[in-house]
Amino acid sequence: MSSITSSSSTLETPCHMVPGLLSEAFVGRGREIGWLRGKLQPEEEEHLGVKVGIHGMTGIGKTQLLLKYEALYRKSYVTQLFLFAPSKKRFLDSVQEVLETLELPQRERPDPRAKILGLHNWLLQSRNWLLLIDNIAPESVDLILQLLASAAPGHVILTSQVRGAVERITGSPKLCLSLQEPPLDEAVEMFLNTAGVAPSQESKQAEADIVRALGLLPHAIEQAASYTKVNGLTPRAFLERYQKTPDRILDWDDDDDDDTWKSLPSDDTRRRAISRHFRLIFGSLEKSNPDALAVLRFFSLLEAESIPLYEEWRRADWSPGFAKEKAEQPQQLSDLSRTPTLTTPRKGPPTPSRHQSELLPEIFSDQVRRERAIAKLCDLSLVRRLPGQRLLWMHDLTKKTTRAMIPPNDIKIWVDGVLNVVYHMMPVEDSTAEERGWVDTCLPSAMGLVRQVEALGFETSEYACFLALCAHCNLRHDAWGVSKKQFEAALPVYEKYLGLEHRRTLTLMHQHAWAVRNDGKASAAEAIFRKTWELRSRALGPNAPETLAALNDLASMIERAGRLKEAEAMFKTLYEGYRDSAGPQSQETLAAGHNYAVCFHNQGRLREAGAVYRSVLDISTTKGLGLHDEGTLKTMANYAATLDHDGRSDEASAMYHRALSGYKDALGFDHVLTLRLRVNLASLLKQQGRFGEAEIMLGKCLEKAIPLWGPEGIETMAYLYDMGEVWQAKGDLPKARDVFKKLAEELSGEMIGHPLRPRWVDSWATAEREMGHLTLALEKSREAYDLFETLLGWYDPYTLVAANDYAEVLQAVGQYPQAWGLYVRCCDSFETLVGKDHPHYAMTLNNLGRCCWALNNKQQAEQQAEAESFFLEAREVLKARVGATHFCTLTVSLNLARAKSAAGDVQGAIALAQETRDALEETVGRSHPLVSAAHLVLGVLVASRGDDRASLLAAADHLHAAVATARDAQYITSANYYMSVSLLVLLLRRTKSDVSAVAPLLEELRAPGAGELSPFDIPHVGRFTAVQLAELDPPESFNFRAYIPLFTGETMKLRWGRKTCWREAGKTTLNC
Repeated sequence: MSSITSSSSTLETPCHMVPGLLSEAFVGRGREIGWLRGKLQPEEEEHLGVKVGIHGMTGIGKTQLLLKYEALYRKSYVTQLFLFAPSKKRFLDSVQEVLETLELPQRERPDPRAKILGLHNWLLQSRNWLLLIDNIAPESVDLILQLLASAAPGHVILTSQVRGAVERITGSPKLCLSLQEPPLDEAVEMFLNTAGVAPSQESKQAEADIVRALGLLPHAIEQAASYTKVNGLTPRAFLERYQKTPDRILDWDDDDDDDTWKSLPSDDTRRRAISRHFRLIFGSLEKSNPDALAVLRFFSLLEAESIPLYEEWRRADWSPGFAKEKAEQPQQLSDLSRTPTLTTPRKGPPTPSRHQSELLPEIFSDQVRRERAIAKLCDLSLVRRLPGQRLLWMHDLTKKTTRAMIPPNDIKIWVDGVLNVVYHMMPVEDSTAEERGWVDTCLPSAMGLVRQVEALGFETSEYACFLALCAHCNLRHDAWGVSKKQFEAALPVYEKYLGLEHRRTLTLMHQHAWAVRNDGKASAAEAIFRKTWELRSRALGPNAPETLAALNDLASMIERAGRLKEAEAMFKTLYEGYRDSAGPQSQETLAAGHNYAVCFHNQGRLREAGAVYRSVLDISTTKGLGLHDEGTLKTMANYAATLDHDGRSDEASAMYHRALSGYKDALGFDHVLTLRLRVNLASLLKQQGRFGEAEIMLGKCLEKAIPLWGPEGIETMAYLYDMGEVWQAKGDLPKARDVFKKLAEELSGEMIGHPLRPRWVDSWATAEREMGHLTLALEKSREAYDLFETLLGWYDPYTLVAANDYAEVLQAVGQYPQAWGLYVRCCDSFETLVGKDHPHYAMTLNNLGRCCWALNNKQQAEQQAEAESFFLEAREVLKARVGATHFCTLTVSLNLARAKSAAGDVQGAIALAQETRDALEETVGRSHPLVSAAHLVLGVLVASRGDDRASLLAAADHLHAAVATARDAQYITSANYYMSVSLLVLLLRRTKSDVSAVAPLLEELRAPGAGELSPFDIPHVGRFTAVQLAELDPPESFNFRAYIPLFTGETMKLRWGRKTCWREAGKTTLNC
């Protein structure tokens, strides 16, 4: 036999997530456990992938059977997971809990499909797991089918009251067990074990009568036994009490229930038994422990079976709603202590005039009373504490029965009391992982209460503060659409009762702006942020913390919209305001300084950005926050991006790795912020010529991004764009072009104005230019340039890069004066923006040198000298900033070699070109397009020495090498490749040396791919298609001393756009 745990070709993740709900009194069910073992065969490898279901009425013991199997065969599995599915919402909450425990990246995604897909993929990639899905409602079936869409190497056990639900999921009635009542002797044994009563002949009949009276339902039997034990009764005494209790049938028909949940028999036998049983318990509690009875009713009105173990009374001076009589008198700003409704718990026993629900605030605000009441309920098996968790568990049978015991006319009163308690006991903090986990635990119950008060017809004013609190929680936990609707319902009530300028109203307005922003409505969000800022400035003063917080969010919205100068002024005001009001070392000041630096960085003002980042980083790391503080790490990562943009690769790499180490320790390797940092690091590797490493790193980031944000998420698309840049830098132009084109076209509709789109259009244009598709390149490059200038203005690095790229296309199509004018503007502006020692300044110097060749508006010697001076200055800048062997520096060296040749130093030119080719082979690899370009340059230089056959044959050899290099790498769609083939054919025809090679080369030039090329524009010589150039007659008429423009190997692709992040100050407080 092959044990499941003996083999592991896929991932094994030890994890036990099964709640401790198995009753200590569990007995019997041997036949059912045997059936489960026979179907699943946990010892057998070949039975992985089996799904089985258990169905039966509520209280029959489905969950206990499932848990008993898990306890017996736990060692056969590495991982045991538990999901709860009584509704879609509860199932998704349960999936989220598993994602959190397994630390899967999809826990950060708001999209439910992404969460289910994340767990689905984990199940496929892991093995030796047991998945338990309990209490499945029909509405949850489709989601579970999505989760279990493929056979996976583990076992699944399902339970439901609805037979059709488990049959649909398992796919066969043969894989489903109909759970019936246990045999009489097992039911009696269960009663005796729980009651702690020794079996005796005298009480045997009473014991049998008790379990029969309870319909042989294990859940009811356990509760009856617990009652017997707690009250010190004999079985006969319990039976007598039970028989004296009225047996009126309770109304089970809750409005929220679906007909499929009516699982108790139509003959009312079990209904009558359960009703009598609970009336007995309730009557006893009413006399002996009214606190416990009130808490039981409280728990029954919370929807989920898992109930938060509320521990602290908060918001003591506020209430969940507003008193109607105060509507006409809005609170003034200074009255911050409380809302008009009295919420301080009154002390003392209930009086005839007081409703039992009024006990709730007194009980829950008093830890001793609360704990005693809960302990009593646990003793009676009415609720259970989940070991190691801040949760209680109540069976749905107990919940429904308890609710049915509340008179219909009292339901609204009780729900109002529950609402009040939950409002005061909801968490206040929501910043750390532990705090966020507690909010995740409490939020389902709170949202269930919102649904109940809406169904009961409460006026919004009666629960507006509770609704606002839920909205804030939903906002923080990525339910943006729900949050937005809740804020929009609560805000008018706040304005009516508190006034527009009240602090609490403005807090709500501020959070509403965030919900609108996260929901994708940028313009509307900006307007709300602006209104909040203006109102707070007037009411609280310009430097009040709340005013500055609104200004920060408004400035970030404006900055993201591309209005950088406007945002800069706001960030300056913000930074100075926090520094003056809170001091230079406060978290608020540090966050404001960080965000001010982001604004400098995005404008290309790298020295100013670097200075502010260094100041913030110094205070963050030395004044108490430390290296593992999230804010510190954000500043460190952003500073690394600034160093990266500044061309200081070694310093940037060190800072990136320092930040990455901190992110991994503090947040995890696949956290959203860590992923962004890894993408930046991959882009740096690309810029360093380490293309293979960059591609691997980006590939791993994309693997995490796609399930996290979806294939069409903007973050995923940004990562894919970065991958496209790597492919372009490697020379895989069709692959890169297709990505850029796809990305640019997908941002349509409301997203067409997104700031990323111009970047993607610009890169699309550069890829088309390198492939020789100049008409389309000209159109798209102009589009990107216009978009950037409209969005950001001229003095912005993105605009200047796009303008430079557009000038390169203008030069490629022969519009040399227009290209020259644009290069000059770019060069002057880069000098102003980033300085004369920056790589982008060198990029434009290099292009000015290239354009000198084409213009020919001066004497040749003067023209060549000017071109050479541009190249020399560009190379010195690059050598100082990125190194002598960087591929950008070597690209300029190739141009310098051609300048030497044009000036008459042909041998010096050839020597420099050979030296550059060797360095490129060492730096970027022998099959890189730049190496092919170096062979092409060498071929042209050698051919330009003269008409002697030796030179022409040597030139042909270099061109053969250029063609072979491109073919080896399978990069044969670039215009450079076709240029190399055309010139090679020309030389072969001229030397008549390898005539047999000419025909297949010409055939290649006549292929559809070459036909898509725009004509080659050779300045002062003419325009030729690839075939025309190759078939020039006579071949000797072509002058190799002419300037032959290259599509790759003359220009540098220096991109702007490393990812940065904003920094927040302080903790998130949930007070509404």
